[in-house]
Amino acid sequence: MEEAERGVTIREGDSVSVIPAKQALIRALQNAALKGNPHALRTSTLLHERIEREKAIEIKAENEFWEAYQQKCREEIKEAESKGAAPPMHLPHPDDIVIRYGKPPLFKGPTTEAELKDLEERIKIMQAFIMQTAINERCAPPEEAEKGRQCAEAATIFVALLNLTLPKRLQLSDTHITMKLMYFQNISKRTLLKSTRAAWIAAGLRVPRGKIFPKLEFALAVVDGFKAANANNN
Repeated sequence: MEEAERGVTIREGDSVSVIPAKQALIRALQNAALKGNPHALRTSTLLHERIEREKAIEIKAENEFWEAYQQKCREEIKEAESKGAAPPMHLPHPDDIVIRYGKPPLFKGPTTEAELKDLEERIKIMQAFIMQTAINERCAPPEEAEKGRQCAEAATIFVALLNLTLPKRLQLSDTHITMKLMYFQNISKRTLLKSTRAAWIAAGLRVPRGKIFPKLEFALAVVDGFKAANANNN
């Protein structure tokens, strides 16, 4: 086994790399098969079929493990709810796991403490931008009303983008976002200013009280970057 993992130096054109001995053997076998060597072709086909079978077995076992994990977590959540207690924290959350038969499972949410912390920070920033939308609409001076309107539009764009990065179970519906906006549009300005500043501090940002931002041009540029990133991933 150790010998199979031993590094072997290979040259491809002008580049030199080190790969495991077993990988070098498979590559040499494939090259011989491509050149028409019947023994290499037969051996390569059998090896490929064996690798695919082993891969299918591993995927099946992985899916079964995570299916059992989901069931156990959901039972624990249901039990906590029946007792009126807070649901236990699971990482990953069972609703964030997508079982795909024949393929490895997908994880649509955090799987580590670091990823969970990042998720919590994004939620805090999104909540702050919801409040910022109301600040922009209500607190811009009369002579800067158009700036306030544009900044409010920009803030809603960031709310929408951040919302899309959240797991489905945590995403806010358009109705929910609208209801939050209506709440902040109707509380006193003093309370709004105080709450918004506290929200930004909770998100780790020091935003001056009553600041009107962000610029619409910046938000639209972020949207373009977001679209480009998604296009590259697809």
